[in-house]
Amino acid sequence: MPVVSRPGSGTPYPFPMPSQGRRESLPRPDQLLRHSPPMTGMMGPPARPDNSQSPYSGRHHDMSLTLPPLQTSTGSSGDQSRSVEAMVMSMPYIGKLKILRSIAPPHKAPGPSSPVSAVRGAVVAVEGEDVRAVGKLTEWLAIFLQKSGEFASKMMDGPNVPETDEETSLRRYLDTVGEWHGKSKEMIEFITTAPQAGDAGEEDAGENRSGTLSAIPVLLLPAYQLHTSDAYACHIPITDAYSPADHWQWMATMWRGVVGPDVTVYIRNKAPVETGKDKAVEVKEDLKCLVIWKEQDAADVEEKALRRVGFEISEWVRSISNEAREGRER
Repeated sequence: MPVVSRPGSGTPYPFPMPSQGRRESLPRPDQLLRHSPPMTGMMGPPARPDNSQSPYSGRHHDMSLTLPPLQTSTGSSGDQSRSVEAMVMSMPYIGKLKILRSIAPPHKAPGPSSPVSAVRGAVVAVEGEDVRAVGKLTEWLAIFLQKSGEFASKMMDGPNVPETDEETSLRRYLDTVGEWHGKSKEMIEFITTAPQAGDAGEEDAGENRSGTLSAIPVLLLPAYQLHTSDAYACHIPITDAYSPADHWQWMATMWRGVVGPDVTVYIRNKAPVETGKDKAVEVKEDLKCLVIWKEQDAADVEEKALRRVGFEISEWVRSISNEAREGRER
């Protein structure tokens, strides 16, 4: 009979008894994208190798860090391209935003030994399914914030993306994201520098209408990290064993090291079954995200939605600025 060892003082790594239960792991990033439909023609998952002896895995392998199994597909390149695009765009946008926020978080406050910035503004990204509506809303926000006199708004063009039905390459995507690694420093400098005279849209930029010493800088970016990750994931063909979900996550991971938005506005077209519902704006506090519901055929966002978005953005930017100021005073 085999000898059953019991945990005790002589065992350096005692194992818990079955009665102690099992601690649940945190959800894997790919589970946030689980609503995508299965891709036809997929092979079954390959046999998993034993990673317990890998020099990079450590003594205890955390299964929550395991990527989903890589898969392959069959069929023509055109059919596969359309299928990949359909699956990428069917993944929940909220799950994508959560992953991107963990990869490229907003600018963090400097450490105790770092120089203190004069002001802390905010980066606001406008994303959505309708690129034209995204551009119009970004322009509206820039004018709205500037007119208030409390903010100094500035628009930047979003990253370059492939045209419709244009096949592109990984090299182009790496060049695009690499360009934004450089622009990230400019973005941080803008939101941490007090605006100069005239930036706030007033004769005296030293004091705005709220009586504070300077306006709060707000950087507005249309079609930023989410739109760019989606576009390249749809237009770069999968020529290896990656599934569409893995393919998209790889694109998102390239934004590591680039400053992410403090606030995100997402314009979502209502589905036919949702048309007529009295839903204009949905606030997701944990993600600092505003979801605007737009009628499918409407060219612009409704006026009531614009007023709500302007109010919420102003409140969030003030909160970010006030928290940074209180941290400097401490």
